[in-house]
Amino acid sequence: MKEYFRKKLVTLKKKPNIIPFLLICFSMAIFTFNLSDHSEAVMHFEKNNSVAPILFVTTLASMMSIISFIGYKKKFDRSAILAVSITCILLILQLVLQLYYLKQLNYDIANSILRPIPESASSRKWTVVHIVFLSITLFSIATLPLYKKALQLINTTPKSQLEMVA
Repeated sequence: MKEYFRKKLVTLKKKPNIIPFLLICFSMAIFTFNLSDHSEAVMHFEKNNSVAPILFVTTLASMMSIISFIGYKKKFDRSAILAVSITCILLILQLVLQLYYLKQLNYDIANSILRPIPESASSRKWTVVHIVFLSITLFSIATLPLYKKALQLINTTPKSQLEMVA
């Protein structure tokens, strides 16, 4: 069991960009799996027709952020900077659109424009969760150089090799 975790830590040391990538995938999964609740809540919006295209753009940006982050390589060259910047722009776009959707959802519920349905409460809850995970993902991308250096400081040589050297 210790050897398994040591090997995973060695892999993480070699490819620390897997952490933000998994967070991006998890954020997309949160949004995509709850898209039916969002769609059901949007269907009951009576006066605002801009909410449905916002969900469409958010879904598209969510999927495109994964595709754009795949272009990030271990070496930080021009293509990696482009991939990370496009990914951050897409994540910020999702964050802004989700905040607008949440504001519109709360406004319509408070003014009794939106009929109270279970999907609207679920949509509100999962929108907040998605916003939190988008923020965590952006933070993990911004702090990637810091924890990349911190991971390099961890000693991952097996005890058996350390005993043979000594």
